[in-house]
Amino acid sequence: MEQLTDHHYDTLTVPDDPAGNCVYVRLGPKGSALLHRSPEEFPNSLQPFQKLVDLTLIPAACSEVAKLGGTLSSCSLLINKKLDR
Repeated sequence: MEQLTDHHYDTLTVPDDPAGNCVYVRLGPKGSALLHRSPEEFPNSLQPFQKLVDLTLIPAACSEVAKLGGTLSSCSLLINKKLDR
């Protein structure tokens, strides 16, 4: 991905592949949040997420959706709204 842009990306490695499916949420001046799979589903992946001290972490349980082959990001609604600054 870095080869296609001039933006630098940091990586966060989690031991469980499905736990890597997250949704970044920009909250405007209030900061940012990260929706991630719950620690009940993937307890080994909680520690890497806790390293993200600048983000509000929001765990989301998706075990029922995952049974149907869905992921956290497939349950997301994207809204493009200009933020008041």
